[in-house]
Amino acid sequence: MCVIGFTMLEDFIKSRASEVIVDIGQGPIAFAQLPVGLRELATIDAIEGIRALAQRMTREKQDAVGFVQQHSGMIASSLQPGFRLSPMGFGRDTSNLNATSVKELMRAFQIKDGWRQLNAVSSRVGIGAPSLEQSFTNAARSRHSAAHDPKANTTLGTLATIAQDALAIAVALDLILSRALAMLVSGDADYCRDDFALVHTDVRIRFLDERVGGKWASIPEGGSRAWRIATQYDQLLQASRTAAAARGENLVSRNLRLQPFAWEA
Repeated sequence: MCVIGFTMLEDFIKSRASEVIVDIGQGPIAFAQLPVGLRELATIDAIEGIRALAQRMTREKQDAVGFVQQHSGMIASSLQPGFRLSPMGFGRDTSNLNATSVKELMRAFQIKDGWRQLNAVSSRVGIGAPSLEQSFTNAARSRHSAAHDPKANTTLGTLATIAQDALAIAVALDLILSRALAMLVSGDADYCRDDFALVHTDVRIRFLDERVGGKWASIPEGGSRAWRIATQYDQLLQASRTAAAARGENLVSRNLRLQPFAWEA
């Protein structure tokens, strides 16, 4: 369970990062105008990821040549006005992610001091933790021990902590990466400045909170009163999506204990 839990978090981070990298090309900003970190992620780092995966595919008798052609074509498209980036630049050249690789991903997206920003976002949505960076490192160690040490004894408390911290990391990283993507797709020139830093306060949140009596409340973060209250969660969700889109907000649904169980970034 420990191995599966951490692997799910790794897969989520890799998958979401891949989606965001690919979607960068939807915006009006030319590749040459992107932050240096993103350009390197989509070219130099992508080459390393392509090489590592191609070697693995060769060993497994898969079509490595076609794979290399496809993704090298994406790298080459960065020379054209309409480009589509390869997602192979993050987490593809190593077996497991570590806290440093996640931090470097955020740095490429102009998120400086990334783990501190993730801590702030997770606290805002209701999952506080002393240090998500340390939590990630501890979970990675537990996963390694559970996978390779036959005498490893992972307690139920450790499993519960890993699950809670994994949720906090997943929500926070998704929200802040999605904010970076939104700025790129909208053509925000300030985002591409060398001295720009994306911080947690750039992320806007609207909560859909469960209330006693089977009701749900849609309320912007920091609002003094609910924007709308309803008994049907799905109906309120649909209405809240429209309101959130107009205000550039992300939706986070929380239970009676104000713990997130779903979000849309």
